[in-house]
Amino acid sequence: MQQYSALRREPDPREDRDMPMSAAALGVAGVLPFALLTLAAIFEYDRRVGLASGSARDFLVLYGIVIASFVGGIRWGAAMRHPDPKERAMFFAMSVLAPLFAFAIPIVTRPPHDLTLLILIFLLLGFSDVMMARKGSAPAWYGTLRTVLTGLVVAILIVALAVLPLETGL
Repeated sequence: MQQYSALRREPDPREDRDMPMSAAALGVAGVLPFALLTLAAIFEYDRRVGLASGSARDFLVLYGIVIASFVGGIRWGAAMRHPDPKERAMFFAMSVLAPLFAFAIPIVTRPPHDLTLLILIFLLLGFSDVMMARKGSAPAWYGTLRTVLTGLVVAILIVALAVLPLETGL
């Protein structure tokens, strides 16, 4: 850890609170596929373009797995600079466990439990992200961003869970 001490500096409190526009824009862009795939599934766009009925729903679940893996992996970055060895180990573990649990969804569950588990994973990751920001392991703006993005994703997945038929194309 000594070799990294020169890289550390006290963060400017304004940097910690001011959300970068790129993070906000890319975060919202990451939510759009959830909405578009849900709409495609609701209006059966998959069948209209020659895909198996339920494919859009399957793609929604697969996209959710990818994003849950990405969000889980953020903990790896937080762990690398965390001074507390116990919390560092917890972050490393969470960064690996989140994608593993998400990846298991299509293997061990079927509709509607796949969407239900995705919702649960996103809620747990969102809560964890807010706690990381509150404890100083992530910038303060990150907790705000993740609260908004998690709320949007969970709301979309709840709509999908409530509206979509259970059969899928995969």
